[in-house]
Amino acid sequence: MSFITVFLLFLSFFSSSACSQKVSQKVTFSVIDEQCEKKLAELLSQDFFLEGVSYTCDVHFQEQEFFYLTELKKNAYVTREQVCFALSMLFKKNKFRSIALECHEGVHGLLLHFTIKSFWTFKKLIIKGILLGQDIYRQYYSLEPGNRFDLQKHKHALQKVNESLKSDGFLTGTVSADLRYNQTVKEVTVQLNVKRNKRFIVKSVAVKQINNEVLDAQEQRLLNTFLEKKFTRQLKKRLYSKKIINSQTTLLKNYLAQRGFLNTSIVLHEKIDAHNKYVNLVFEINFLDKKEFVFFGNAFFSNEQLFQVINNFGQSAWLLPAALLAQELERYYRKKGFWKVAIESQEDKDRYFFVIQEGQRALVKKIVFKNVVALKERSLVSLHFKKVLKNEQFDQDIFNKACRLLVEYYHKNGFLDARILTHDFESVPDKKNGYTLVITVDEGERYYLNNVRIKNFEKLEHKGPFAQVHKKRKRHPLDALLLKEQRIWLVNYFHEQGYRSVGVTPEFVRHENNVDVIWHVKKGTKTAFGKTVVQGVSSFPFEYVQRELQYKDGDTWSKQRLKKSLAYLKELNIFDYVHGFPDYVHKHETSTDVLLKLQKDDPFEVKLRGGFGLRQVARKTTLADFTYKLGGDFFVKNPANVGDYVHISGDFSRSYKNVSGKYYRPWIFDIPINTLFQVYHSAYEYPGCVGVDHTLYEVIQDGFLTRFSKKINRVEVGVNVGVEWMKILLPSNENIMAARVAQAINFAPDFVKKRVPYFMIEPTLVIDFLDSPVSPTKGLFTLISSKSMVPFKASVHNAYFVKFLIEQSFFIPLKSLVLALRLRFGHILHKDFASIMPTERFYLGGANSIRSYATDQAPPLGEFEDEKGNKSLVPQGGKSMVNVNGEIRFPLTQNFAGVFFQDLGALSSTGVSELSGKLIAASGFGLRYNTPIGPLSFDIGFKWCKLYKDERLYAWFLTFGHAF
Repeated sequence: MSFITVFLLFLSFFSSSACSQKVSQKVTFSVIDEQCEKKLAELLSQDFFLEGVSYTCDVHFQEQEFFYLTELKKNAYVTREQVCFALSMLFKKNKFRSIALECHEGVHGLLLHFTIKSFWTFKKLIIKGILLGQDIYRQYYSLEPGNRFDLQKHKHALQKVNESLKSDGFLTGTVSADLRYNQTVKEVTVQLNVKRNKRFIVKSVAVKQINNEVLDAQEQRLLNTFLEKKFTRQLKKRLYSKKIINSQTTLLKNYLAQRGFLNTSIVLHEKIDAHNKYVNLVFEINFLDKKEFVFFGNAFFSNEQLFQVINNFGQSAWLLPAALLAQELERYYRKKGFWKVAIESQEDKDRYFFVIQEGQRALVKKIVFKNVVALKERSLVSLHFKKVLKNEQFDQDIFNKACRLLVEYYHKNGFLDARILTHDFESVPDKKNGYTLVITVDEGERYYLNNVRIKNFEKLEHKGPFAQVHKKRKRHPLDALLLKEQRIWLVNYFHEQGYRSVGVTPEFVRHENNVDVIWHVKKGTKTAFGKTVVQGVSSFPFEYVQRELQYKDGDTWSKQRLKKSLAYLKELNIFDYVHGFPDYVHKHETSTDVLLKLQKDDPFEVKLRGGFGLRQVARKTTLADFTYKLGGDFFVKNPANVGDYVHISGDFSRSYKNVSGKYYRPWIFDIPINTLFQVYHSAYEYPGCVGVDHTLYEVIQDGFLTRFSKKINRVEVGVNVGVEWMKILLPSNENIMAARVAQAINFAPDFVKKRVPYFMIEPTLVIDFLDSPVSPTKGLFTLISSKSMVPFKASVHNAYFVKFLIEQSFFIPLKSLVLALRLRFGHILHKDFASIMPTERFYLGGANSIRSYATDQAPPLGEFEDEKGNKSLVPQGGKSMVNVNGEIRFPLTQNFAGVFFQDLGALSSTGVSELSGKLIAASGFGLRYNTPIGPLSFDIGFKWCKLYKDERLYAWFLTFGHAF
């Protein structure tokens, strides 16, 4: 026996004897607190040799995740603090209600065993029985996925849903719940069964008056008229709704209050006829003390508006002295410029009288500034007091806003101490009730930003908002908003560097009116990523969650890397809910754990779609241009439990049918490369002719491909590899018609009706620096692709080609405008244009290229003659293409925007050198309406000249999304 073995046996004996009195003992924990160390001390020595670790759990708990969280390793020395840390990490999963720790004596040390008991958690809510309006009832269910299932909260939610049904008129509606328990993971899925039944109707409305002897005959007639025309009529024979009933009750209360009955009570009695689905309403009005408010002499404000001022005091208004109410009315008048208003009040037994002399409203004819030296008075008026002069009649709210903007403008231009001292109104002699507004301003000293320094971090002085200061050679005013922006940038920068607490304070060093700003940064402790705790339990392998994370334990803390990790998990499309956040509750000095909530989506999903659409919109529309559109998708999510999914889709209309099956995996062979396997079949009937309703030819494509792609930040690289069969069919079997079609589209007749197999490889590069994928306002977008197709058949060996496409877009913000530019260039490397399949050629025309031509209808065009001798124009496409689009996008209202655009382009079947002589264009404008799924676009483009006799000078399009 070696010396080392003897030594280890001695140590293990010592450790075992240290715990000899505690062998086979158990301690149960339900929470980690100050007593944790004390309980562990009763069970374990300070440090000991851990011979083995085991655990049992009443739910599915992955072994890899257990050892990752606890960090307990067998055949190593551990401390009590490490065991306490392991317990705390297990409780962070927010799933376990108790953990029992047992200590057993082993051969060489101690054996620890964890017995874990969990509680039931809420998984998700399913609502059955209704298709529309599920969100109305879903909002009442306060339990969040992953939290402990609370039966009392569940019952309370059912009660709220039931009350909502009754409030909406479904008085015999019922709601029940089926609780589905998953014993494997102890999760509860709640299915609400909502049965609305028929909605009730208000059959009759009656009003019962109590103590109405306080009303005189005229008041009674007015009340009866109001009840008949504006109250009961709005309720009778309508669908029952608590919202409408409450609204009408409020209207009645306001009417009675204006008549002096502030304390009147209104009680509603409902008589429900469940058999006939009717409700009879009886309103009981109990008239109490009367205190009427009578106004005389008011013209600008109505009685209702003045009463509302008094009504703001509530039911206690009739207890206040009339003089106090008169002062409030005077203040209300003065805010609108009635500075000479006089209100006399008189109080009777049951009435308040207010005699109002409004006087003339003040008119602001001119604005004069005093002590304004540095800035131009005319500019101050036009920038901030334009509305005051335009309105003329004084309005306190408009004036206050103008003064606030004036002070902010001064601060922005370096006058940090600027303020408005006084404002006076001087009467204009020749203008009746006209005033000159005199504003006295204390400009203070104007400060200029001379230099900006960041002490101890000089390298940052040329980044972010600091860069623009150093770029400007001339001094510029010290802008308080710029300083605020700089401070926020510094805080965010150091947070991104892993510093949890950052103190950023400016120091101002003045040299007369020049200011040097020195930023002092006080960094706290640098924070790193701690453990990633997936709350709850899941059958999805923990290792596959870890591989999507863009950080590792111990890496410097970064919010961006956490956001990117969550985005990668969402892109798997297998989770219904993904949420991650730092654990600041149990924070450590140097690390922060991440709590991750993942809710797996349903394994199967079906989507159906349908509708009608137009095939052409650039000419007179006929029935042949309308087509049905049907389609659907079927998803199988995570079938192999590796984050994969299966997607089967189909779309059908009069002119095309597409069917495809896809299988997606986020990784392949443990390599982080997105992999897609796809098989597809498509058949597209091409009408081809403007003014011809029948099909010119049909293109059939069948194939399978594999796509490999990898996205790093904003750059995505991918390649498609596969085999595709193409075939062109004609509706007529006559060889004469086949020859005519081939001649019209400039296509080799030998390829018609032949099924040509191709080997395809297509690498792509996408660089996306746009601020928004739907409505970008700044950034750039680049697409580069190269598609090579080589036929397998020797008889068509000359049908090979290589297709290049380059697209570059720029979006430049110009204050409220956006300048959008796009350049596209494409070329097909092939000598014989006629042997290039029509579907692979370049085309122009449509909502996304040249907007003065219908889709794909830009020249060159061929001439086709049908069986009846009718001639029409057919697009041939090109092997070389250039397209330039320019837009000026500008806002109109909150939801509407406008566009002016200029499109240029050219196609050539002979080569790049011929493009310059075949330029076509579109000039036009468009409207955009912002919707939740993107802008709804209308564009109309006009040609510079007509190249063919029968074509229109314009085309218009109604689509979703921008042109590019």
